[in-house]
This record gives sequence, structure tokens and C-alpha cells, in this order.
Amino acid sequence: MAHARFRQGEGGRRLIMRFHDLRGLDLSHRDLRGADLTGSDLSDARLEGVILEEAILFGALLERANLSLGRLQRADLRGANLRGAILDGADLRQVDFRSGKLAVADEASQFVMIRRDVSAARLESASITGATLDGARMDQVLMGEADLSECSLRGATMQGVRLKNARLRGADFSNANLAGADLRDADLTRAILVGTAIKGARIEGAIIEGVLTAPTPAAIEAAPTLRQALDSHRQWFATGGASGQVARLEGRDLRPLGTLLANSELTALKARGACLAGMVLAGAMLQGADLDEADLRGADLRGADLRGASLRGANLSQADLREADLRNLGLETGRDLTTKLDGAMLRYADLREAKRSGNWPQADTTGARGL
Repeated sequence: MAHARFRQGEGGRRLIMRFHDLRGLDLSHRDLRGADLTGSDLSDARLEGVILEEAILFGALLERANLSLGRLQRADLRGANLRGAILDGADLRQVDFRSGKLAVADEASQFVMIRRDVSAARLESASITGATLDGARMDQVLMGEADLSECSLRGATMQGVRLKNARLRGADFSNANLAGADLRDADLTRAILVGTAIKGARIEGAIIEGVLTAPTPAAIEAAPTLRQALDSHRQWFATGGASGQVARLEGRDLRPLGTLLANSELTALKARGACLAGMVLAGAMLQGADLDEADLRGADLRGADLRGASLRGANLSQADLREADLRNLGLETGRDLTTKLDGAMLRYADLREAKRSGNWPQADTTGARGL
């Protein structure tokens, strides 16, 4: 394919197919990075796993198209129509869904005309579960009745977005701008709204059960005590238990600790039911730690050592577990301490290059990458 050779620097040419009829076409898993598909009709197209990073899809018709697990980072989807489309697990970071202007040729005179006020993208009734939309530009986008359950929308600009009757269960809106958004009758059960701007948003009838907001003043005030407990824990480990003691942080909100837990010695930590959502735990040594029912949604656990840890019922949806070690832990007695994941949620987690012992039929790995 000429476009593939172009992408590889082996000649060829960039794919430019503006205003073409591509309805129902199967382009699954194709590398179409940087392609120009302005105004083309891709309704009902099969685009599973397609690579459309930095592609131009301005004003394209993508109704009912299947873009699940697609890679569309920084794509231009201004004014696109994605009603009823499937974007489950897609990478939509920094995608532009806003309104814009579209240049089209007048057939009679052949002069270029500017059609102004192309509306923002339409995603009504679209399925976007587990997708990553961090930093996406979505002002005024129409998303009524769309399903964005467990999506990551960190830092997204969504002023005036229309999400009436949308399903937003477990979605992460950390530091997103939802000012003036229409959230009437939306389901925000267990959504994360930390640092989220919601001034002027309409929330009548919205379900907000279990919503996670910023740490309370009491949790922030407790941070020095938590740090002392961790210092004592490190001393306990370093001295083989001769001094210090195991940190018992069950049910505590650990988010005020910031990045303190990254690359830290936390072997045998007791943090059952603790809140660590969105925290940086990269490189942390958590062998044999008790993290049952802990909230680790969106946590950065890259390279963490979780051998023999207990994660029963823990929520690791959208967590970054690349290169993490989740194998069983061999003990000096000759037996193994099993890593426990009974009832754990690993939905849409990133497990690429993670080390593990066997499969995890007892965990929910829907949409997880790297398995």
C-alpha cells in the first residue's frame, strides 16, 4: 500500500481521500496515520484496531462505524458524525471534536467556497467504554445517551458538552473542564471528579452515588501522620522487624501523599480498602501487600513489584501496570505466596510486558491490553 510505504519512509504517497464514499469498508488494523479523509463517508465501516493517529477526519461521516481499540491520538475529528459508533477501548488522547470550518468546491463555478459554522462532532448513542480521552477537546460535542463508562477523560476540555442521559459510570474526569455541560439524568455512579470544573453544569436527575472528589480537609490534615507511618514501615523492613512497625493504612485516603509512594519500599503494607486512585506508585515494592478492595483506578503502577500481593476485590480499572511484576512470590520456606486477584477489576488496564503467573479467570480483564 502506497500509504504504508510513505509512513515507513520508503517512497509511496500519503493517503488523501477527501469526500469519498467508503461506506462499509473494512480497514481494520490498517496503519493510516496522517491520512486525509476529510468529509468522507465511512458509515458502517469496520475500523477495529485501525491506526489513525494525527489523521484528518474533519466532517467525516462515521455513523455506526466500529473503531474499537483504534488508535486516533491527536486526530482531527471536528464536525465528524459518530452517532452510534463503537469506540470501546480506543486511544482518543488529544483528539479534536470541536466545531470548525470546512472548505468545499462549488460544482457549478469550481471556485472554493467556505461553509462556515460546522457544528461540533456528534456522538449520540456511541459506545466509548474504557476509551482514553485525556486532553481531548470536546467543547459543545453532542453525546446524549452515549456510553463512556470507565473512560479516562483527564484534562479534557468539555465546556457545554451535551451528555444528557449518558452513561458515565466510573469515568475519570480529573482536571477536566465541564463548565456549562448538560449532565441531566446522566449516570455518574463512582465517577472521579477531582479538580473538575463544573460551574454552570446542569445535573438535574443525575446519579452521583459513590462519586470520588478531592481529598477532604481531614485527609489532607492526616498526611503527616501517614508519612510517619510509612517511615516506621521502612525502618521495620530495613531492620528485619527489629524496630519500626508495619504500616496499617486500612481505609485511608492516601492521595494527599502525592508521589511519595513511587519507588518506595512497601513490602507487606496493610492498605485494605484504601484510596489510591490516580496515584503514582511506579516502581513501588509491594510484595505481599494487602490491597484488598483498594481503589487503584488510573493508578500508575509501572514496574511495581506486586508479587504475592492480595488484590481481592481491588479496582484497577484503567491502571497502568506496564512491566509490573504480578507473579507469585517465592518464600525461603520453599512455598509460593500466591498473588490474589479474586474479584479484582482490571478493566481497560494496561498490562503490556507485565509479568504474571498463569491466567486470571477470577478477575475482570475486559478490555485490558497486553493479555
